[in-house]
Amino acid sequence: MKLQVSDHIDAEEWDRMVSLLGGTIFHSSVWARYSRAVQTNLTELYVTCVNEEGAAVGAALVFVENSRNRIVNLFTKRMLLFAAPAANDDNAVLHEIILKLEEYCRKKGFVQLSIYSYASADISEQLIKGEYDLTSRYEFILDLDRSEEQLWIGMERKLRQSINKAKKIGVTIHEFPDEESIAALDQLQDSTADRILSSKGIDIHRSRTRTADPVAIILEAGAGRIFSAVVDEEIVSASLFTVFNGKVYHTLSGANTKALKTEAPKLLIWDAITKFKACKARSFNLSGCKMDARDPDSSEYGVYNFKKKFGADMAECASGEKIIGGKRAGLFNLVRSVTR
Repeated sequence: MKLQVSDHIDAEEWDRMVSLLGGTIFHSSVWARYSRAVQTNLTELYVTCVNEEGAAVGAALVFVENSRNRIVNLFTKRMLLFAAPAANDDNAVLHEIILKLEEYCRKKGFVQLSIYSYASADISEQLIKGEYDLTSRYEFILDLDRSEEQLWIGMERKLRQSINKAKKIGVTIHEFPDEESIAALDQLQDSTADRILSSKGIDIHRSRTRTADPVAIILEAGAGRIFSAVVDEEIVSASLFTVFNGKVYHTLSGANTKALKTEAPKLLIWDAITKFKACKARSFNLSGCKMDARDPDSSEYGVYNFKKKFGADMAECASGEKIIGGKRAGLFNLVRSVTR
């Protein structure tokens, strides 16, 4: 097998290929454009693994993260993947792609390789063999081939009660025009970030340095939908769900305190589940959290507990990071700590 690396592709052909390989939104051409808009120092590379007959057996959307300072970049240049390569869960191909990505990184002067695990199969075995620093995670995935009744019964009883409570209070779910939906989501994400920070959580406020609105890129490509929960004519909660290859991913969300009091986010997610099922989506991923979030003392315990109540399969996965740069590894760690 050999690796083919390109900085440009035919978007339709690429998306068709990664779909056949079991790919998700995180392998798609629209995710490349979205990510560049979110983080302007990223450039993408499209990687295909081909067998001896020249057929594609694996693919990865990878990003080069460059510092704007050329001197600093010598010691911090990083390659990152938001998801493990697409290879129809073929462990041998996945292992081969990871090895060849490491070779490519050494050849091109990368100092670090980061492989995240959004909507990914579990590649912890390959990462352990490669001596990566691992972060073990769960992702919460609902099989939408189940009937709506099975999905409803599969949720915890208290969650079903909360959803019914939201309906009785008068919470309603809507899909507004793109501009209105994006503005509401943006504002509610800030509200959520403020609330987390005030509770001594991490700062999740987003940078406003953008060349284009990232969410608009997703919506204009038809790769996502924003659902909004309304109480007393006020949008109190909103979520962006991306969809690719029949797989839905809960990508962004925000809610204010009124939403939490009225159980609006729970009704919003249930409404999205039923609507995507009606559109013949095959799976619904509520996104994930670290495995140690099971600990009640974890800052992510609330997230873990919330997602678990939906009765989703808790799929194990792992992210990994590895220093590639040889003699520059020590300087990488020093520069990274200084720049942070």
